[in-house]
Amino acid sequence: MLVLIRACFVFWYGTILSYSFAGIKRSRGTILKMTLFFAIAILLQIWTDSIGGSITAERLYPLTTHLPLVLWMILLHDVKWEVSIGSVITAYLCCELPNWVSQFGAIPFGSNDTVEVVIYCISSVTILLVLLRYLSPAIRALFMKSRVICIRYTIIPLLYYIWCYSTTV
Repeated sequence: MLVLIRACFVFWYGTILSYSFAGIKRSRGTILKMTLFFAIAILLQIWTDSIGGSITAERLYPLTTHLPLVLWMILLHDVKWEVSIGSVITAYLCCELPNWVSQFGAIPFGSNDTVEVVIYCISSVTILLVLLRYLSPAIRALFMKSRVICIRYTIIPLLYYIWCYSTTV
């Protein structure tokens, strides 16, 4: 149950940041599309986990979550491909912040899983609000300048993404 709660918070955090970085405006329709995507992706994760186990689900996460989110933003929100990819990969990098906070915050409690998930949930909401307020407008402006600038900026998060998946999965 703890794994599912944390997975929902991670996904919620990353999707909201991706939408914000891509400049997708908040509206009833946007929230509906985001909620639909969230439901589909969570069901896909549960299905992947039930068929292949958690290790397989983790290995396929880029194909079951990140790639569909990129395509969803392109097809349903008319986001340019480079902005969509850059937004998702940059949001992935930002997902490390609450992860680090929860891991370090749980140390005094013997790295208890329950404590770590509670800290993760609280820190993800707090960090998300800060990033939406202070970082997102700058990232959005950078992505909207030109295709070349967007692609150049995306290289660092992309290298981290590749490194992270090649060393942890």
